[in-house]
Amino acid sequence: MTDNNPIMSGYGMKMSSDKDGRNETMDKTETAEIVGNAMKARIRLEALSNKVRQGIPIDINEALEVIDYQESLKTRVKSPWYKK
Repeated sequence: MTDNNPIMSGYGMKMSSDKDGRNETMDKTETAEIVGNAMKARIRLEALSNKVRQGIPIDINEALEVIDYQESLKTRVKSPWYKK
């Protein structure tokens, strides 16, 4: 069975990479790196959110990131799964 999901399949994803309009295919390691970085960012934001909940001071820029992250979580919780 062929999976059309570029992250899960081995076929890669087409991306426009340069000014000439040539396309470059992302390989599995590049895709895994992007997914891994997204997971690391989410883990980092969860850790910062926990610090805020516990009253531990954090940098103002990190606080703004946490606010954006928490707002995005609220919108995901409010919208039902079938409307996503």
